[in-house]
Amino acid sequence: MRLLFLFFELPYAFTKSSCSGRITAVDAKFPWSRDGTIVFKVHRPITEDEFFRIISKPVKERLWLNVQGPIIHVVAKDMEAAKKILELARKAGFKHSGILVPDEHPLIELTTGVRANLLIKVKDRLVIEPSPEVVETVNEVLLEGKKRLRKLEKVLEEELASLKRGVELAETSEGARGQIWQVGQRGEDLGSKGSKVDEERGSERKLEEVEEVGNGRVREVDSVAGGR
Repeated sequence: MRLLFLFFELPYAFTKSSCSGRITAVDAKFPWSRDGTIVFKVHRPITEDEFFRIISKPVKERLWLNVQGPIIHVVAKDMEAAKKILELARKAGFKHSGILVPDEHPLIELTTGVRANLLIKVKDRLVIEPSPEVVETVNEVLLEGKKRLRKLEKVLEEELASLKRGVELAETSEGARGQIWQVGQRGEDLGSKGSKVDEERGSERKLEEVEEVGNGRVREVDSVAGGR
């Protein structure tokens, strides 16, 4: 299932046991009874032939036709990551999700609330009229849960794209800072070279001034000597 791979691509979560949604027929006192007997189970829509075969089976207590939406168990890096996962899941319609184990690495259960429980038989007595509409209804419930899975896939794809853009932006910013530093260094180097050039030019001007003064004194001496 693509959804599981998307969760593993997240830097702050991974999945454990999960179910994409299923239809089961259970011989039990209640549809949730753990001591009941599962007589049929699939993770896809059922056919009319399958439905009629189910209701033809002998029953000890009550025969329930149950539809369960998707259930996904996710381990988060920390509590902040768990809150983020719940936020993403609820955007996709997993409204009944919550934190099962608030541990160092919280365990989260993502559920939709999509479900149906139909009482079909009590022992050998049918309590519901077998019809194509029953099959159509349970299949619609199952497929509604599958839609929520596709919505969650889209939400996770958007989250991964956002994380990728954040990394690229950080790398671009880091590269820009490096370029600014290099330009600054070149500016300092050019400034240093400019100072040296100015110093050299200043020294040359001072030498010229000295030479001019010296020449002036020589001329003065010559004129004095000529006057004598």
